[in-house]
Amino acid sequence: MLRQGVTLVVLICIAGCSISSGPVVTAEIPQGFLLTEAQARATPHPEFANEEFWDIYDDVARPFELNPCDRKTPADEDRVAMRTITRLDSAPSSSLEQLVLYTTPKAAEDALATLKDDITDCEQPQRRKNNTLGWVGEPADIGDESLRVKGYHYTNGESDGRPVDQWVVARRGAALFLYSSNPFEELEQRLTDQARQMAGKVCAIPDVCR
Repeated sequence: MLRQGVTLVVLICIAGCSISSGPVVTAEIPQGFLLTEAQARATPHPEFANEEFWDIYDDVARPFELNPCDRKTPADEDRVAMRTITRLDSAPSSSLEQLVLYTTPKAAEDALATLKDDITDCEQPQRRKNNTLGWVGEPADIGDESLRVKGYHYTNGESDGRPVDQWVVARRGAALFLYSSNPFEELEQRLTDQARQMAGKVCAIPDVCR
């Protein structure tokens, strides 16, 4: 009788249960956790109050700032928490830091895979004739997996060769994080350094790295 009951449970689970690959992330992003957050939350010096502008968003339904398909809502699922910090100054120049926590490493891996597909499918000028901005991504060596992405203006299918936007996107465990700056190539190493720093720091959040 016991054996029949066990067999029934196994059959039901095969039909409708999901098997966890490990602890599910339920933690929030601590306040002050992002690399630029202290500066973003600080009271600006009066001399620069109208020169530099910071915004902080905790909306988990916000699309990635790197958004080749111009999505209005996220394409990925199973987000636990998200924080986005943007900076704009009067130069003009801008930068961004974005951290997303997922329920599992697999969910974060799937989210990055979707973003890679968007870069390939949605923003290549030859695929969208009215779009003059094309993205080029290449693998990087940060965290569990990562990508360097540059955006170029195209005219008649030809790039002028200078990036107008650049990003580093990386995953560590169940966390995905993005860094960007406007087009100055000397900032590329800074973005890489920021992503590497977060790849180590994010493991302090419970169950993100396991």
